[in-house]
Formats: sequence, C-alpha cells, structure tokens
Amino acid sequence: MFGLERVLIWGLGSIGSRHVAIVQRVIPKAGILVYSRRAEGLVASDSEEFTASLERVSEFQPQIAIVANEAPLHLKTADMLAELGCHILIEKPVDIDLERCYRFFERHRQRQLVIQVGYNLRFIESLRVFRESIKAGKIGIVTSAFFQVGQFLPNWRKQRDSLESVTGTKALGGGVLLELSHEIDSVEWILGQIEWVQAWAGKTSDLVVDVEDLACLVLGVRCATSDRKIVVSLTMDVTSHRATRNYTVVGTAGTVYCDLMRQEVTLFSQHEQSNLENFPEFDRYDAYRLQLCNFVDRIEREEYSWDSFNTSVRVLQVIDAARKSAKASGVRMMVRV
Repeated sequence: MFGLERVLIWGLGSIGSRHVAIVQRVIPKAGILVYSRRAEGLVASDSEEFTASLERVSEFQPQIAIVANEAPLHLKTADMLAELGCHILIEKPVDIDLERCYRFFERHRQRQLVIQVGYNLRFIESLRVFRESIKAGKIGIVTSAFFQVGQFLPNWRKQRDSLESVTGTKALGGGVLLELSHEIDSVEWILGQIEWVQAWAGKTSDLVVDVEDLACLVLGVRCATSDRKIVVSLTMDVTSHRATRNYTVVGTAGTVYCDLMRQEVTLFSQHEQSNLENFPEFDRYDAYRLQLCNFVDRIEREEYSWDSFNTSVRVLQVIDAARKSAKASGVRMMVRV
C-alpha cells in the first residue's frame, strides 16, 4: 500500500504486538524490527526481526517508528529516534512529564518529521458522526456534556496481576487520569478548549494498585461552536464491572448520545429520538489501522505539523491541573496554556 521499507516498533506488550499485526496488514512489504528487552528467544517471521540491541536499531535505519513502551520512557525513546531522522508515532499518553515534553519540542521543532500521538478514538466512525452532528448544529447551542468511561481492571488486563500492569502501577505511568486520557482528548476535540478543572481522584476499591482507580472531573470548557463557556462532567474508573464508554452532549434543541461500546449514535429532541448511525462491525483494531494510515499519509504529504503533539501536551496540562485540584480538595485549577 505504501512505499515504506523499514518500520521499527519499540515495545512488545499488548499494544506493541497489536501494532506489529497492523503494520503487517497496512504496509505488507515493509521489514519490521521490534525492539524489546524480552527479544532473546523470540522467533521471528519472514517480515519481522526482534532485537534488544540499540546498535541494531541504528543499523536498521528505520523510516518510521512506533513507540509503544512504558509511558515514562516515551519521549526518552522518541528523542533518540528523532536523532535517527525517522517519523514517530507515540502511543498515548505522550509522556508523564510536562517539562520533558517542552524540552522535546524545543529540541526537535525544526526537524522535518511527522510526530503523531496515538489518541486513536478520533478515528472511530461513531465518534466522528457524533462530533459532526454537534458541529452541524443538530442539537442547537451546546449547554452541557457528560462523559463516562469505566471498566473492571482485572477484566481489562487479564494477563497480569493488577499491581504488575501498567494501569495499576504509578512507576509505569498508570492510574485512570493517564490510562484513560482518551476522554480528555475527546472533550477538547469534540467540544473545545478546557480552561479549568475541579477534580477528585483516589483509590476507592480493594484492587491491588498504587494509583487512583477513580477520577471525577468537572471541566470548564469554552465551546468551539458558540464561544460559550460550558461545564462538562467526566468520570473515569477501572472499578466498574460493566464496561462503559459513553458521551452525552446537551443542547438547546436536542441531546446527542454516543455509546462507544455499541458503536451507536442517537439524537434526542423534545418529541422523538432517532438513531443517527451505528457501526456494529467497527472495532478497536480498525481505529488503530486508520490511525496508522493517517500517519503514513501525513508522511507522504510531507505534513510536518506539531498539532498532534501539542494537543497531547494539552491533555497532560489538564491532568496536571486535575491532580493539583484533587490534592487541594477540589479547588478550581486553571489549565496551563
């Protein structure tokens, strides 16, 4: 499909393994080098090679790299790869350290590279329909919104004990604020810029984790479609035994609801409800595939924009404000600009 010959995938956890399969499908003629500390003893196929050698990474001269290791190492890894001159797709979150983000940007901003961060819910068809219905004015002027995401951690990370999983471990960048930060990105992408946060976050369950398993955020948003200031409620957890990911946006003329688990978008007005779209065959794999296609398309068009990186830094700025608010018992905190 695309004229790329050398793809590096850094990390071989569940996400890294998914990226290997997607690259094999989207760029079937590319050679794939997978860097992992667990590379020894892994059996390679005709199209992939495993290594734990940084020297081999340099020799390989990757054209693109997908960074899928632990979040605290994302930009340390990307910094080295940018020096090799390859385009980089970084799994979300972009990192856990804001200052490291600012240094990375200053160091590499002049390079002609595509740097993209993997907030791939943007490629889910039902969410795109949901967003377009709001932009098209189908519910009138937006007045409020409610976002909810939750799933029971042992059902989500079945292969590992909770404290051994990335989600349940502070040192690996775990906790719902970072691990479920898709929703923060979605609020800004769908509605507009988050200006302030009031938050509660903490451990509420008997899960063996050392991070927050529940976060309740109230977000002050300047709505992009009307410039009106609205309030958005966002709840994120890894304690709910019923997997949930749904968004509701209320307007003066109607309400639109997106159930991302069922891939359905429903529009409600005073006297009726209508199913705008449903995509029963669409799954998470499709979002990753479309994200990779978009990434490669940007490379081919030489679209050297930092927009994706900058929006991912915005997510970290919101998380930083949320943590400060939670520590101060829910005091309103402005988001750093």
